[in-house]
Amino acid sequence: MAQTRSCRGWLNVRVLCFRRLGVSVAEAIRGGCLCGSIRYEITRRYLSALHCYCAMCRKAHGGAFSTHVPMRADQFKLTQGALKTYPSSSEGVREFCSNCGTHIRVHGQTKDGSIAVPLGTFDDPSSVTISGHIFVAEKVAWHEIRDSLPQYGAWPPGVEATHLLKQPS
Repeated sequence: MAQTRSCRGWLNVRVLCFRRLGVSVAEAIRGGCLCGSIRYEITRRYLSALHCYCAMCRKAHGGAFSTHVPMRADQFKLTQGALKTYPSSSEGVREFCSNCGTHIRVHGQTKDGSIAVPLGTFDDPSSVTISGHIFVAEKVAWHEIRDSLPQYGAWPPGVEATHLLKQPS
């Protein structure tokens, strides 16, 4: 049976807290942007990611979904460069390299102050396990999810968003 560990905020989703779903990492994870101007380190023992199908992530990443690793803000350290900020929604902020445009960090969408870092910016993304799919209600029709991981129409249970999704008028 999988053991759970204490988590906070949007990390407090039971599927993300199972040790069997997160790979134990002994040293800092490093990553950066396409041009090399931005570098960062992540210090977190277990790493798991979510595929997000919301329209905003699809547009920001130019694909059918984006893959983000959620974490506490104190687990992320910018080691080189400065990020440009873009307010992508009423509460959400995306930060990126002003030189090459690589999306590095998103925050402000959850009440706990957590952040999410795109998995594609990791130097070695093989140390991360995908643990589920979020905002599948916004998934494009031509993409089919073919795994048995949990799927959520919006935020997973236990996540308090800082703003509600706009309802159609």
